[in-house]
Parts: sequence; structure tokens; C-alpha cells
Amino acid sequence: MKKRTYIINTLALLIILGLASCDKEGDKVVPNILALKPFQMSGFVIGDTLEQYFDNQKVRELYGRNITYSNFLFDKDVMEMEFRSKRSGKVVHTQQFNIKNDSAIVPNFYYDGKQFSGTYDYPAVEGTKFLVNFYADLPADAAPMDIVIEAEEIIYDYSTPPYMFTINSYTIPLVQNINPREWTEYIEIKLSGIEKTDPESQIQAYVFMKKSGSDEYYCNNSRNFSYIGVQMPGEYTTQGLVASWYLGYTDQNSNISIEPQINLVDIFR
Repeated sequence: MKKRTYIINTLALLIILGLASCDKEGDKVVPNILALKPFQMSGFVIGDTLEQYFDNQKVRELYGRNITYSNFLFDKDVMEMEFRSKRSGKVVHTQQFNIKNDSAIVPNFYYDGKQFSGTYDYPAVEGTKFLVNFYADLPADAAPMDIVIEAEEIIYDYSTPPYMFTINSYTIPLVQNINPREWTEYIEIKLSGIEKTDPESQIQAYVFMKKSGSDEYYCNNSRNFSYIGVQMPGEYTTQGLVASWYLGYTDQNSNISIEPQINLVDIFR
């Protein structure tokens, strides 16, 4: 089984107690608790794993979306936290927490395996343009992936079951043979070449993943499980949009899942 760990949790107080404790002549000693303060952390990690340390003691590893709301135990006036790259061992972020403060907060962060930042940068909305990019967290031996728009012209006839009928269907390529673990360039979503042939019809369009160069849907050839929740422009769209979709990967007994799917713009807007 190949699976990434994505942490969205509450940091248990017992972990902090374990951090603050120490060994003295073979016995575990829990020091005095001077204060408990609210602890909050939110960030996103790709391209490498972050190791989190408090006062030089490793607590856990972080990858993907990370959210923590808990209590922070002070056993001295100032405690230090470090994020270290698991790959290189380099410290990429250091922060001190002071008992005099009302809370212990790690500001929102983004780490792409190269640079630690307080934000994920994305372009501003341009008029009515819909811009999107993708990061497919695929292992080296995963099948190559294409990302496409599938659109249908449909019409409703409530006198005849099943009441909804497809008049025409279209496939529009977005990304071909995506480079694993790299952000694509931003792509403008255009439903070009699609024209209604009936004044009463509607265009429905969705984004899917397929195995490169084929019509096979990426996740076990299931259309439903190969869907990406990208918002599409509509006939009466007046406001543009920017989205950056992270696509996780799980292979459990040859059952492929592309999850989680997270729009980083929603996190860092």
C-alpha cells in the first residue's frame, strides 16, 4: 500500500506532556506545569516532509494539510519550536513561545520542499477569466495522468423518461502527461468550440483525470472517483476565478484514489 499521511488533527496534551518530561536516572520525570495556553497551527507541506521539534525534541512529521487546535504546556518561560526538512535536516523555521503571551500561535505557512513561506502565492483574478493549476502528488511508478474537461449539451423533456437527454458531448484537454510533484502553469479554462444547437439546451462541464493517451478514467476507470471539483465558467459568468488544486494519491491493493483534493487558494486567500 502506498499512502501519504495528511494531518488534520488536534495535538493531544499528552504529547506536550511527553515533550516536557525527561529521563533522570532511568525514571521519567514530569516537570512543573507553569501554564497552559491555547495552541494553534495551520499550514500546507509538499515536496518534502517537515519534522516538528520543541526544545530539540521531535514531536511529529507534517505533510499535506496540517491544522492543530490544542493547549500548549509551558514548563519554563520560553520554549522554542523548529521545523526541519526531513530530507536535508536543515532548519527552515524557528519560533519562540513566551509564557507571558495569551496564546501560542504558529502563523499560517506553506512549504514546497524548497522554501518556507507565510503564504502560497497565486495570481490575481483577471476579469472573467477562470485560471487553474494542478499539483499531482504521484509516486514515480504511478500511471501517467491527463486532466480533461468533459462537456455535454443536454436538454430536458419532461414528457419522456428519463427526462434529460444528451445532444452532444465534447472533450477538451487541459493537461497532458502531468509532471508528478510539480505545479503546472496556470491554465485558462475555456469552453471553446462548444455551441448550443438548441435554444432550450444547457451546457454541463466537469473536470476529470484520465490515464495519459487513453479514455480510461484514472481511478479504477471510475468517472465518479476521477472527478476534480474545479469550478467552471457559466453562460452568465461575470466574475473570474483562480484555483490551485493539490491532488493527493493513495494506492490500496491496486485501488487508486486521488485524495485529498484541496484548493490552496481557499486556504491562503
